[in-house]
Amino acid sequence: MTTRVCRIAHLVADMDRTVARFGEVLGFQYRFVDVGDFPLRVAIGEHGFEPLQYTGDFRFQGITPPFLEVALSLPDAEATKASLEAAGYKVLAPNYLPDTDTWEYLFGPDFHGIPIMIANEGDQEAALAPFPTLEEASPPKLGCVSLIVEHVSRAAADMKRFFAMDFIDTDPGHLAGKAMVGRHRVKLLEKPNPELVNEFRPPLAAFEVMCDDVERTRERLEEAGAKVLRERTLKSGGKSYYFGSQFEGLPLGIYSAKDDATILGATD
Repeated sequence: MTTRVCRIAHLVADMDRTVARFGEVLGFQYRFVDVGDFPLRVAIGEHGFEPLQYTGDFRFQGITPPFLEVALSLPDAEATKASLEAAGYKVLAPNYLPDTDTWEYLFGPDFHGIPIMIANEGDQEAALAPFPTLEEASPPKLGCVSLIVEHVSRAAADMKRFFAMDFIDTDPGHLAGKAMVGRHRVKLLEKPNPELVNEFRPPLAAFEVMCDDVERTRERLEEAGAKVLRERTLKSGGKSYYFGSQFEGLPLGIYSAKDDATILGATD
């Protein structure tokens, strides 16, 4: 088993609006999670998006909203946690998962500016069963999360060291001067495009959504008031589109499922 993205979390001001809008425009379906007395509303879907809304005084200290975390499924979260702590990184928030009697751990943005949640492979799906993994789920779904870092090569080396994540050079797609990506669905970007930087929500540059019909999805986003800021022609002849943060305040890109390998760095 290799490390993979299992979900991303983001803060919202109005959960009902967010869930409705993502459903209407992108076709996402959500279910709400019972978090007991914890002062949060949480929704999740097999598409990999997890919106959270504060309902009390709790805050994720040290993390600038709306982007909260990229969650990684790992072979051994406890061993990875120990390695990160030995290197000086600190757990910002532990979370107990009663269905599997295990923990997941949120580390703050001191790791190259990226808040990362780690969990054992399958734990999230077990807690929400029946629930397919992000890889097994059908589009529309999260295809890639693009993150701005100061040094791509250093961040990639550390993600290889701690999470066994391999990266290769790839086309930054108008978002930055340099990019690396991998099959795990994380893309690292360096030297952000100054013409688009106001659209980013650091370290988040884009949630790239994989669609069955990218042109129809583009039309629905445009009907919802989001204009294409950049487009990229892929080797298939199809296109990917970047809308910035016009839709629900989150930097968003879309591409066709048939171009998934290209988005993740394939060159042949």
